[in-house]
Amino acid sequence: MSRDATIPAGAGGRVATLDACFTLPRFALFLLAALFAAFPTVWLGAESFFRSDYGVLAYPFVHYHRESIWSGELPLWNPLSNCGAPFLAQWGTMVLYPGTLFYVLLPLPWSLGVFCLLHLWLGGIGMFKLAERWTHSRFGAAVAGTVFVFNGITLACLIWPNYTVALGWMPWVVLLVQRAWKEGGRTVVLAALAASMQMLAGTPEIVVFTWIVLGGLLSVESVERKTEDGSRVPVTHYGLRFALILALVSALCAAQLLPFFDLLTHSQRDPSQAVGKWALPAWGWANLLVPMFRCAMSPQEFYFMQGQEFLTSCYAGAAALALAALAVWRVRDRRVVLLAALGVVAVLLAMGNNGPLFPLLHKVIPVVGIARYLVKFLILVAFVVSLLAAFGVKWCLSRDGASDATASGPWAMGHRPSATEWQPLLVLATLVPAIALLVLWWMRGHPLTYDRFDETVANTVGRMLFFGCSLAMLFNACAGPRQRTSLLAGLATLALIAADGLTHLKNQNPTLDAKLFAPNLGREATGIALRPGDGRLMISPDAERTLLHIGATNWAQEFALKRRAFWSNLNALDGVPKVNGSSTLRIREQDELQSWIYASNAAPSEALLNFLGVGNVLTGMTNLAGVSRPSSLPFITAGQRPLFGEKRESSATLQLLFSGLFDPRGQVHLPAEYRSKVAVTGPSLASLREQSWSANRVECEVTADVPALVAIAQTFYHPWKAYVDDKPVPLLRANHAFQALEVPAGTHRVRLAYEDRKFRIGCLISLAALAVCGVMWRRGKRLTHGQ
Repeated sequence: MSRDATIPAGAGGRVATLDACFTLPRFALFLLAALFAAFPTVWLGAESFFRSDYGVLAYPFVHYHRESIWSGELPLWNPLSNCGAPFLAQWGTMVLYPGTLFYVLLPLPWSLGVFCLLHLWLGGIGMFKLAERWTHSRFGAAVAGTVFVFNGITLACLIWPNYTVALGWMPWVVLLVQRAWKEGGRTVVLAALAASMQMLAGTPEIVVFTWIVLGGLLSVESVERKTEDGSRVPVTHYGLRFALILALVSALCAAQLLPFFDLLTHSQRDPSQAVGKWALPAWGWANLLVPMFRCAMSPQEFYFMQGQEFLTSCYAGAAALALAALAVWRVRDRRVVLLAALGVVAVLLAMGNNGPLFPLLHKVIPVVGIARYLVKFLILVAFVVSLLAAFGVKWCLSRDGASDATASGPWAMGHRPSATEWQPLLVLATLVPAIALLVLWWMRGHPLTYDRFDETVANTVGRMLFFGCSLAMLFNACAGPRQRTSLLAGLATLALIAADGLTHLKNQNPTLDAKLFAPNLGREATGIALRPGDGRLMISPDAERTLLHIGATNWAQEFALKRRAFWSNLNALDGVPKVNGSSTLRIREQDELQSWIYASNAAPSEALLNFLGVGNVLTGMTNLAGVSRPSSLPFITAGQRPLFGEKRESSATLQLLFSGLFDPRGQVHLPAEYRSKVAVTGPSLASLREQSWSANRVECEVTADVPALVAIAQTFYHPWKAYVDDKPVPLLRANHAFQALEVPAGTHRVRLAYEDRKFRIGCLISLAALAVCGVMWRRGKRLTHGQ
């Protein structure tokens, strides 16, 4: 059977009726209702998402962000994690994303859950608009929007709010940027603003995927160079507008990007080496169709792919895959070819070193090694499959009247749809279950240790039932004998696709009682009342490993236990500072120290714990109050003698800190390059008083008989500036990863302030870019009136 020509914009009365029914407002209402039906307790505020990073990483950061704003501070620095860590510069914290005002102003945890679901809704609507523009079929667009929201990959991203935000904007960016390079004018401003919203979400991989799609699309359309009315446009116009949008987006987001790249250069990330953690196994492509293939179950009854635990599901949807394959097979359109190629490449790259493509790419472009979890490329697959499904639906709709030019539909004048007309769909309806059966056969013959074969078979049967019913309803929507039947079948198709995505994996997005997220539960349970400047909590390496692999069967009990242990970032809900944390990017020297504590056999010395201000150590699950350490020092000490290392990059200082030779009361270890810059040569008698701590500011009064060193047990990072009596003085990196400064003899006021110069420059650039957008908008209006 030869491939079909490009599908016409409309064919037959049934297509017009379906399009008239599936308007954007109606689809938006359907999608909102489906999301409410999927997570009613989250919408109503009774329960909250909690699984994995949502509960222990994202939510505490959101809480800290909200508390900082309400206290009148912009959260540039986080003093609660990793002995202090940059916060805004992390990017994924979304401090500068305007949409975060929703959960800053409204009560948590309700507002964060609804924030995520609303962005899924936004993404579904955006996919509807994009697919409608590409296929000229509202019903096909409705299928695309439903697939985009209710597939396992998208739903897996709910545990990361910033991923959900970036996905929500992804189709809008593609839609508006494509319009902008064709139409120019105000659409350039709209495209730049939409792309900036996605950029500020802080998910670099999804941003890159979006622009990969746009780059490929630009290449395709530069060949065609046709506008909507069929006129040809000079190819340079497309490229110049594309470059202008990129420049505007970069400038609009400079306030976020400049601090991020600055932090990246000082972080633990090494782009020269590919991490490759949790890449898709070579056989993982089968999970796009059979969601439980080679999945194990955790003690909490969460399923995860053996060898890949980043995405909770890789299921793209059986019906969606069939429609995507139908589009590739039958539809002649350069965009379909582009999408198919991107999908295949994305699957291969998701395999990382398990596949053939990424090792070659990493050899040619070493910087791609900065990507930690290559399985994220499946997010691009979810986007591609959604659009291809719309083209597949459009092909099905084109069967309306394809055999009888005089009929208004295949059932008109006694004509019934023939098997020949629908042969491609019938072939796929047979082929997809056959592939699923082969996957199960392979699984049975080549089992892994933790396979759950019987459950996988039952689950796959359920997926194939949804698949068969979805195709049956789609057939009735496109070729039903009556218009009402078509409309009901079309709605049933959407409902079945959504239900398939929501039920394909047990406990993918479970919820907990919202009361478990209340602030200060850990303080009340343990009695630990540490505050920044007073002391830190440290979880011992043994307790850290126990908490990481706790394996409790009761979700609520496990989460409550982790709350009482202040694990990961949960200490932020109680305002308790901690030695470690879960910052995505950590200052390199601090990360080295933390790795020595938690990833090596070197136990920290009592002297090091004293210097870090560790007031409580959690040593085991039976003593959640921890062991009190009255010997811990204040965060600020003074009067020590400086000792200089041999060279900056040596691990000698770390070895000394972990040995019994370290004396934090009498010595401060400085890098060798400070030898000629530090005037203090010996110890001094010094006293401190009136210490005050806030997120971005530290103050104290120091009295010394001779010039003295002041040591601060806070992570050294260059945006911190030191002042003595309001005069700037150098801030030194001390004790490998911390801070120190010199004060002259006498009584002086010492102040440390977090002053991120890159952030300030970025703000000026962003404001200037916003002004340029305003001028472009006004100019676009005048041009419109003048035409």
